[in-house]
Amino acid sequence: MAREVKEELDLDVVEANIIGNYIFERKNEVMLCYHVVTRGTVKLSPELAEYKRYKPAELRPWRRATGLAVADWMRSRNLDIVWDERPALAAVQPQTAKT
Repeated sequence: MAREVKEELDLDVVEANIIGNYIFERKNEVMLCYHVVTRGTVKLSPELAEYKRYKPAELRPWRRATGLAVADWMRSRNLDIVWDERPALAAVQPQTAKT
């Protein structure tokens, strides 16, 4: 994980704590999610286009995938959670190309 942070963001990991593991059924994946403390200045790898910083109280996790890890991290810091209510996956219709 520290190697990935270095490779993608050019940051050095000082401390890493696991938040939890989560099943992302839609992609048939298991995610191991960490909270990391870093040092350095962000320098994005060519694979990444941009990044944004948010204050913890501004976070709006969703009820699946990585959103569950964000919510667990917020709970560990006694932050109030305001969910980003997205439509259920069954309600999301795939987009088709228009001709």
